[in-house]
Amino acid sequence: MIRQLPISFVDPRVQITIALVALVTPLNSTMLAAALPTIRTQFDIGVGELTLLISIYLVAVAVMQPIAGQLGDAFGTRRIMIFGLLAIVICSILAASAWSFSALISARALMGVASALAMPNAIAYLRKHFSETDRLGSILGINGAVLSAFAAIGPVIGGVLLLAGWEYIFLVNIPISLIAIFLLFQLKPDFVSGRKALSFDMTSIFFLLLIFISLVVVGIAISNSRGIFAIVALLVFGVSIVGYWAVFKRRGLGVVNLNLFTKTNYLFASIGQGLTNFILYSLLFAIPLFLIDMRDINHQVVSFLLFIIFVGSLVTTPIGGVLADRLGWRYPIVLGSIILLIGSVALTIVLQAPIILFLIPFVLIGTGIGLTGAARSVAALQDWPSTMAGSAAGTYSLSRYIGSIISTAIMAAVLGVSPTGRSFLIFFSILIVAALVNCFVGFPIRKLQHE
Repeated sequence: MIRQLPISFVDPRVQITIALVALVTPLNSTMLAAALPTIRTQFDIGVGELTLLISIYLVAVAVMQPIAGQLGDAFGTRRIMIFGLLAIVICSILAASAWSFSALISARALMGVASALAMPNAIAYLRKHFSETDRLGSILGINGAVLSAFAAIGPVIGGVLLLAGWEYIFLVNIPISLIAIFLLFQLKPDFVSGRKALSFDMTSIFFLLLIFISLVVVGIAISNSRGIFAIVALLVFGVSIVGYWAVFKRRGLGVVNLNLFTKTNYLFASIGQGLTNFILYSLLFAIPLFLIDMRDINHQVVSFLLFIIFVGSLVTTPIGGVLADRLGWRYPIVLGSIILLIGSVALTIVLQAPIILFLIPFVLIGTGIGLTGAARSVAALQDWPSTMAGSAAGTYSLSRYIGSIISTAIMAAVLGVSPTGRSFLIFFSILIVAALVNCFVGFPIRKLQHE
């Protein structure tokens, strides 16, 4: 029988601390989004090259997420989070002092590795410490709301910091990380399973890295009209997928545990989360380029519009968690996915309309994303015992970054070096297709059954 814990059991210090740990990456991403046009101008690069700044970070995070989850299970999620945050401080200093675009990309790659150590272990900490409750949806919903609140101010902060220089977007990570480290030392250490829980396989890591790098290369090659490179990258992508599957089947080991996807809820929750992040990251990085370059809208207005997306998510994330606990996981997921689809369609309609009308699709998109978040997380994580929380959360988080990496690859391929209004329209139309597919993948998720 699942024990229902009183609300007072959910220590707000835990909620705030874990949200603060998890917010470093989304906060930095939302701030960076507003700075992309400025960075592009300063280093005199095209959109294809600019996407490297995004994709190299996402690749590093994606590959490290499952590894970080296993490290958390073996040595403790709290310990790994602290180590990751210390690394973020160092990487932020390197990024802010970058003397060239190549140096900035390198710093972003290292920051991706550091961020990956913190993020999945933050969710895993909640899963481990609140494993004996049927209110996990509400708990994750509250955590998601706190996270959305912090992420929502990212574009606004980014717009203000741009007045001083894009370097300050990275420097702001330092005080946030140090505060989070201090708060983590106040929390209880969690259960650890020791080194025996580690099952790294370097061959599988190599194939996983090739999968993501080849996706990035495809997008950049197409944007620069290098067809032969795109074809080679696609071949490498296919061979790498087959290679990873073969290694996992033969050895039963892999940085991504494919057995996790044998559970229906975990599989479709992961697919849905990947599609949702595909849409979110596409908007986060394409909208500033479109509005600033094509519509001549200033950075501060663009930052405010991005802020609206996260406000919508902030308001509806806890609602989605409550609905998941009371009605079942499927209902908030399907409802949110439909609203997200409507918002994506509305966006293509208002592209050339007065800027005030952009509020309509952005509110809808934020609302849809918020409703689905907590329900999907619970549907995926409760399929597996709390002793596997780190591994399950790490691989589930990987699905987010698969969607994000694909979004940057498609953005580079479609928008090219110098994007036009037509190429932006094609790109935003692709989001409608992704939102439509996202509606269907929520239906196979089973309704929550209380034990």
